[in-house]
Amino acid sequence: MPMAKVGVFRQLLSLAFSLHTSPGSYAFVLGAGISVPSGVPSAWGVQEQLIQKVAAVENESPTDPFEWYSQRFGVEPSCQSLLEKLGPTQVERQRLLRSFFEPDEEEREQALKRPTQGHRAIARLVRSGEIRIVLTLNFDRLMEAALRDGGIEPVVVSHASDIYGLPPLHTLGALVVHLHGDYMNPTAMRNTHQELAGYESHVDQFLDRITFDYGLVLVGDVRSGTRSCPES
Repeated sequence: MPMAKVGVFRQLLSLAFSLHTSPGSYAFVLGAGISVPSGVPSAWGVQEQLIQKVAAVENESPTDPFEWYSQRFGVEPSCQSLLEKLGPTQVERQRLLRSFFEPDEEEREQALKRPTQGHRAIARLVRSGEIRIVLTLNFDRLMEAALRDGGIEPVVVSHASDIYGLPPLHTLGALVVHLHGDYMNPTAMRNTHQELAGYESHVDQFLDRITFDYGLVLVGDVRSGTRSCPES
């Protein structure tokens, strides 16, 4: 076995041992990579579709949307700027993004936009008590769906106000925290430069508690998940 794979195997073995011997001591952080296999587009895919919408307004259909946008506007495209152009209000942005998460008739027939094996594996860890807290950078609700499919009703934080009144974290069997909101709640979604500039102070304190008290396990591409588009 190549040395790189040996190193990864050892890391995974150490993590598995820690999860088993210290149940509830880790929190998972989900990025785009866990949801992309379900058919939910990545940030790159969302940007491409949004640029095509901008181009359609200009009566154009570019073969390379990113190059077209850069030449047309003189800047590199970003989810934040695209959504600000296409959806000036939170409700308009939510309507624009909703189709990226909800399956149409064809997608339902193909069993797309459902929890992935990754979501279901995490749900099994929650059911066994090894994990209790899941933070997600994605707007989708696939993690909650996987938990409910496994007979677990999670406590869900999708809006900053949901943090108020939460019981002590160690008493919760399953907590899902949407760090950027979820697609069904337009006033909670963070997808513009201003909305992503920072958290409210009580949210910062809440996240500080989690990062201080729990080890973090990153699942999926959390780098793209920090952007504003539906990384899932």
